[in-house]
Amino acid sequence: MKFLSEDDTRVKFIDTKLYSSSWSEADIRRNYYFTTGRKLLGGKRGERKFVDYLLTYEGKNLAVIEAKKLSKDALDGLSQGIEYAKNLNVFFVYSTNGEKIYEYDMRSSKGEYIDKFPTPKELFDRIHSNLKE
Repeated sequence: MKFLSEDDTRVKFIDTKLYSSSWSEADIRRNYYFTTGRKLLGGKRGERKFVDYLLTYEGKNLAVIEAKKLSKDALDGLSQGIEYAKNLNVFFVYSTNGEKIYEYDMRSSKGEYIDKFPTPKELFDRIHSNLKE
C-alpha cells in the first residue's frame, strides 16, 4: 500500500474520507485551476496554479486540500496549501496523505491532526458563526 501513487491515494483514501463526512460531488472540486494576480501586459494572466481539492458549500469556497501520496508525510503539502488558501481567500487548509489529516485554520495560524474531515455544514458553520462574533 505504501507504493500507491498520489492519484490512487486520492481515489482510495481521500475521496472515501470525504464521502464518509457527507461531502457530495457537487461540493468537491478536484484539480481546481486558478491564476494569481490580475491580468498582465498583453492580456496574459499570472502563473496558473491548481489546488488538489477545493471544498465548497452553499456556493462558498470553504477549504483547500493538498494531497500527497500515502508514502509521504501528511504535512508535505501544508505550506503549498496555505499559499493557495491565501490566493483563494479560504479559511481552512487540509494536508493529507490519505491516512493522516492535518487541519490548519488560516485565521488563528494554528493546526492539528484530526481523525476525519468535518462535514460541509460543520465547516460552513465554523466559518460563518465566527464571522458574526
